[in-house]
Amino acid sequence: MPERLVALALKQRLLVFLAGWGLAVRGVDSHARLPIDAFPDVAPVQVLVSMRASGLTPEKLGSRVTAPIEIAMRGIPNLVCMRSTTRYSVALITPPQHERFS
Repeated sequence: MPERLVALALKQRLLVFLAGWGLAVRGVDSHARLPIDAFPDVAPVQVLVSMRASGLTPEKLGSRVTAPIEIAMRGIPNLVCMRSTTRYSVALITPPQHERFS
């Protein structure tokens, strides 16, 4: 059986070449339309919480707003770290950095 297939391919070289070329073109087209990202995003999930309270000093804003929110966010599962910055009338918290592959 393989001998007959090889003999047919040798007799019909143009047909085999066109079939191979057609398969290659179809493969390149399918690869271009592939919806899968080859390089997945491995960065940890991050959210920025921004709070504004005009007229408060950083100390008052930190004790009245930032600290209670940080305490409430400590219960988030797989939380690795949390950072906060408090300035005049603005507080920023960067919470959930989860371990992605745990």
